[in-house]
Amino acid sequence: MARPSYQPTDQDIRTVQGMAACGFPHAEICTILDIDEKTLRKHFRDTLDKAMIQADAKVSQTMFQMATSGEHPGMTAFWMKVRRRWKEPANDHRFVDESGKDRPFLLSDADRLIAEADAETVSSE
Repeated sequence: MARPSYQPTDQDIRTVQGMAACGFPHAEICTILDIDEKTLRKHFRDTLDKAMIQADAKVSQTMFQMATSGEHPGMTAFWMKVRRRWKEPANDHRFVDESGKDRPFLLSDADRLIAEADAETVSSE
């Protein structure tokens, strides 16, 4: 006996929209709805094409509002790094071994840097 023709419900439409917006693969959406990919594409082509774009637009709007509000300096910096290609300033401290080759930062380096900062503070008072 043939399987009855698939008719999407309102819940199915919401499920596809939500999962597609989050980037779930079509195969996983099909698993949830218990349909094959051909049926998914037939009934939800428009939703599949637009859901992620709409989600990205909504997140972008929120990010822009946060970046321009003056209340989220981290988001402002992030926006400028991503959109305007700003970069962090170079690290002034390199840690090298006796031969001049880069080496990992060590706890003793932290102790030395703190002591140097303390000495500068004392000498400036």
